Amino acid sequence: MSGSGIRAGRRWFLSVALWLGGIGAVQAAIAPTLPGTGMQQTFNGDHLKATFFIPGESLPRFGFVPVRIATDNQQARELRWQVAFDFNMVANSGATMLTRSGTTLTVPASRSGERWVFVPTGDAGSVRSGSYGPGSWANCTVTLAGTGIPETRLNFSSGNRSNAMVPWAVSAALENTVRSHLVGLKTDPPPPRPKYPGARSFAVGPQPLLRGAPNLFVFDPAQSFGDWRIWSPFARIILRADEFAAMPPANQAALRNWVALGGMLYLAPDQPGAGGAANLQRHGAGAIVSLREPISGSGAHPSEGLFSRDAIFSSSLAIPFDLSLQKGGLADQVPPAKRAGDWLVYFFVGFAVLVAPVNLFAIAPVKRRQWLFISVPVISLLAVGVLVVAIYLQDGLGGEGARRALVVLLPGDNQAAVFQEQVSRTGLLVGTSFALGDDAICAAVPADDTNFQPGRPLEYLRQEGRASGDWFRGRARQAQHLRRLTPTRARVELVGRSADGAPIVQSSVAAALRDFEYVDEAGAVWASDQIAPGTRVTLRPTTAQFSRHIDEFATVLTPHFQAIVAAATTQRTRAGTSLRQFVALADDSELAPLPTLDTIRWKDSSVLITGIVENTAEARKANP
Repeated sequence: MSGSGIRAGRRWFLSVALWLGGIGAVQAAIAPTLPGTGMQQTFNGDHLKATFFIPGESLPRFGFVPVRIATDNQQARELRWQVAFDFNMVANSGATMLTRSGTTLTVPASRSGERWVFVPTGDAGSVRSGSYGPGSWANCTVTLAGTGIPETRLNFSSGNRSNAMVPWAVSAALENTVRSHLVGLKTDPPPPRPKYPGARSFAVGPQPLLRGAPNLFVFDPAQSFGDWRIWSPFARIILRADEFAAMPPANQAALRNWVALGGMLYLAPDQPGAGGAANLQRHGAGAIVSLREPISGSGAHPSEGLFSRDAIFSSSLAIPFDLSLQKGGLADQVPPAKRAGDWLVYFFVGFAVLVAPVNLFAIAPVKRRQWLFISVPVISLLAVGVLVVAIYLQDGLGGEGARRALVVLLPGDNQAAVFQEQVSRTGLLVGTSFALGDDAICAAVPADDTNFQPGRPLEYLRQEGRASGDWFRGRARQAQHLRRLTPTRARVELVGRSADGAPIVQSSVAAALRDFEYVDEAGAVWASDQIAPGTRVTLRPTTAQFSRHIDEFATVLTPHFQAIVAAATTQRTRAGTSLRQFVALADDSELAPLPTLDTIRWKDSSVLITGIVENTAEARKANP
């Protein structure tokens, strides 16, 4: 056998062996180049190696699955691979969901490299439904094809965890302390009931709160984590305050962006007494909590709640805990899709009669059988036309829906956190593709009339800034939850005060702000009916409740979205000083709502905008 034949035989044998062996087993030890503990798989080819790493001990079902790809190409040619990601899960509605996405991976010749890829998921990922607890199931299949390798598949599976702890991320310096504290937590269960009358019940002593290993992702803060989507699988992140201060600016910005979308970041001092007073700083929908004392054997201070049952088993706002549609909410404003009536049965019976006996005996009898080549297509086209017209008259073209969007302006960051929920009912659709940023979270919220076919998963496609597939299905009602960080320079500024001390504000938001309310440093409430962009408006004092518009806006939303609205619009104080928060309704603008399918007519669309009224240099000079 020639040398080329031997090499080809070796490559064939290696590909078969890798396929039979599952293309590499999940490894417990992580290579030094990878950022921490998690799930890892590696495949080896002809003078090349690629390692796929997913942080954490389970696959997230909401947001993104961050995948770090480390490649080592010892060949003398550049390799170009197509990488496809298929994320399978069982949705809350009982349907099997498949979210598909992909990317192109270029592997330079004779070089090693690393790259983060963020795989979107389409599920609502509700903790309430056990997504992170026992019985949860999700699977991610990675398919590679291209030069230098045969088509290869890697499989990652969440499996079943022995406890329902939500995923945390903790720095390597605090791993042992946090892990030992979690393992040492105890709970007092009620004594068991007697098995028969007169039997004694024996008290049961304290039991471990966690039945199994804590769900922790351990990371090195010195590694590069410059994208907030790396942290999307985690409900809470814990590191030392000095580690956070020493992180590169891009890493700090990524953490702050994750917090703005609902995350909880805990910063622990490294020495007793070095933390000062406990401090909770709201940022967007999340918070940065500065602990008063270091995390030690006795744990954090009880008032800070880090090791409480709620913090361990309940999600933060970064991960949904209940995305169920509420009665009386948006779902009631969009009735279910109309079902086909009896006319459809009569239509098919009439079509069968027309295309068979009438066609054979009247239109194209034995002597004119050649007419079948004309009559059958004409009858079929007429039938299709009748169906299209009937569906159009019954359901219309496109669809209609209702939506709510919350915009949180982030002072100093030149961006806004946008949260959105929407419900729509579709009729006749001529297309289901729409633009959706790769950094936007989009989750399919289960509707009570989800029309999926048994044996066929609902397919949600995300590719190169577009979404398609079953996000919008013809003649169905569907709902989505979206969130995204949007760059903007929009803000509301305090430009001065009138002679009687009333605040004068100016807005650079592109849309007019209606029913504007503002709480100043002293806790006084000020209002204006409308603030147009670029116009200075003097506010008037009011005794109205600051939360009345918030309640009206949020009551129609899911419980999780209501919690986001409450967290983002709660008046905060820090060191006894109000943070000058405002709340207003706004018209549609480039900030919100986030656009989806163009053919949906949003008959009920509302935007709530909130943030901090910032001081201009002019205002600071007038009120030093």
